[in-house]
Amino acid sequence: MSIKKLSFLLFLLFTISVYSQHKKIKLKSVSFALGGFQPYSGDNGNANFYAGLDLTFISNNNLFTTSLNRGFDIDLYNFGKRYNISVDVLFGREIKILNWLKLELHTGIGVFRGSYYKNEGQKWKIVENADNNKNHITPISFAFPTKFKMLFYFNKKSSLGLNINVNINKISNLVAYNLIFQRNL
Repeated sequence: MSIKKLSFLLFLLFTISVYSQHKKIKLKSVSFALGGFQPYSGDNGNANFYAGLDLTFISNNNLFTTSLNRGFDIDLYNFGKRYNISVDVLFGREIKILNWLKLELHTGIGVFRGSYYKNEGQKWKIVENADNNKNHITPISFAFPTKFKMLFYFNKKSSLGLNINVNINKISNLVAYNLIFQRNL
């Protein structure tokens, strides 16, 4: 089973088990974020895209979030790609500033898998056999993610905002800057 399928399956199973075991825990929101990210390994710069999907549950003003995140390049010049995927479980709180402005702060633990291989030059490439490459960085790691969401509500159920993700792991720490759409249920 590939890491993508396993990550998605773990994300789905955790979400279902949390939701089904506790009557006091309710599904609060679903959010989708899209933006860019800055990895901190190798010769880089901003990578092209970063997308995230969050399911947030609420119990006694505590937020419990399962998060699936994916960063990736689109390779126009065939120099190579880099990507990462993370599955996270987060604990958070919501801070109401105004009726139309709220902050959500989350932190937790997760699993991070990245593909970061580099040439001698400034370009990245994916290496088929990592054992033969001295520049290979370990492809899977535990991670310590944090999320900061600033949400501007345009009605009681829907909001747009800014989402900053930080993921600390042994492969490639990263910061992602995203626009987020969140729908409260």
